[in-house]
Amino acid sequence: MNQKILLLIGLTFFVALIIFSLIPEKIASGTIKTIEQGSSAYYEDSPFGFHTSLIRNEYPPYKSAQDLGVKWERPGLYAFWFLVQPTQTDIDNGIYHWEKLDEQYKKIPKGLNILGNIAIEPHKKESDIHSFPRSFLPRNLKKYQEFVKKLIDRYDGNGKNDMPNLSNPIKYWQIDNEPPAGKRDYAQFLKITYQAIKEQNPEIKILIGGVPGFPKTYLLNFELNYKPILQELNGYGFDIFDFHWYGNATGDYKKMEEVYYIIRQELINNKFSNPEIWITEMGSYSGKPKYLPFQSEEQQALDLIKRYVYSIALGIKKIFWAWGLMEGFKHDNGYFDHTGLIYDGEFGDDMGRNVKKLAYYTYKLMVDKLEESNWNKIETIINGIDNIYAYKFIKKNTGKSIYVLWWDYFDDIGSSKTITLNVDFTGYALVTNAIPNAESGAYLNENDYPNFFETQIKSVIDRKITLTLGKIPVFVEGIKAIRKRR
Repeated sequence: MNQKILLLIGLTFFVALIIFSLIPEKIASGTIKTIEQGSSAYYEDSPFGFHTSLIRNEYPPYKSAQDLGVKWERPGLYAFWFLVQPTQTDIDNGIYHWEKLDEQYKKIPKGLNILGNIAIEPHKKESDIHSFPRSFLPRNLKKYQEFVKKLIDRYDGNGKNDMPNLSNPIKYWQIDNEPPAGKRDYAQFLKITYQAIKEQNPEIKILIGGVPGFPKTYLLNFELNYKPILQELNGYGFDIFDFHWYGNATGDYKKMEEVYYIIRQELINNKFSNPEIWITEMGSYSGKPKYLPFQSEEQQALDLIKRYVYSIALGIKKIFWAWGLMEGFKHDNGYFDHTGLIYDGEFGDDMGRNVKKLAYYTYKLMVDKLEESNWNKIETIINGIDNIYAYKFIKKNTGKSIYVLWWDYFDDIGSSKTITLNVDFTGYALVTNAIPNAESGAYLNENDYPNFFETQIKSVIDRKITLTLGKIPVFVEGIKAIRKRR
């Protein structure tokens, strides 16, 4: 073989390497999804989020979040004024300490849209220089609004005064969290923060602080604390409304419907023109928190998919599971120490740090099945008749339909319900259980994903299929021919 031929082979191989490097990474089961900002895969319209999906000491940061397909991150550290300008000297001289916020936001990779939080200080802190006692209001309005404008300017990605090497701009900000929390003047505080943000960058979207979040006291809290805020705001102060929804894994998800429509009506009553509604904190637990009954991994996983699908079908645009992707909040065996989808190694019912729960894999399958749906055209087919729930999702790019169904029961274990579902495809239907076939995620090999989800093939006759629903929700989608799983 002469030198010219060898040279030609070498050049061909080099060019092939360059071309191959430019091809986006194939998104396949079990791989981390690489997503570039600005591409069709950036998914700003996606409803799938976490508060927070950061796991301590995980490398690279957000590896598990990307594996799950999470598209929204609400970080745990808020943009506190007292953190950025801790002293009176800093405030008087315009000195800003961005180091901790920079470090946090730099970790968040492209493909994870960021919802930031702005606040003056933690609710339990009584500051002498930043805010008045038991009030949201800053002592120095001008200096506070200057801080807000600098904050927005640093992270908005408009090319002016941005954080060095900013690669993931922040276009959505929430103003504090779960007011009033023992403080007064929230509506006024929201207005002055909203004004400063919009003056700096009118394209930024602003969320009101979320209404907290357990069904038993929800409507009373809303009546006492949030209706007065909406009345005082009178149509001004936020672009997106937020409420939080927790509770048990045995039916509390359905109680949000009444709350959702009450909130919608109050927004109309107070001159808000159909803002989006998000849930930036949504959760239920597994295990045995103190003072609460035991709930299995399976119960949490069943509840997770119902909470997401039910909320999205109502019209809620974003849902952030909380707290957070990995367990661990106050580390006192409370409710929020059990809501994560990965164990943290604490308490007697824990399966070991970094062990993924069943709900982890259910979340991943849900995203794989439903992402890129037209979120504005979800059809509710059956809403609770005979405790049956059925929804139709349509993919934006392909027009393909995917149905999600379940039969809600909690006492009659071992029972089933047979129904006939009208579908918009012919041939065969692939029916996939939404919960892995295991007692715990500890017994699954994550490299086998998605093979540990049981599937069936059903014939479609006259655009109808007959299904026997048990306790596990199912995905139903059309296939043209019977195919064997690898």
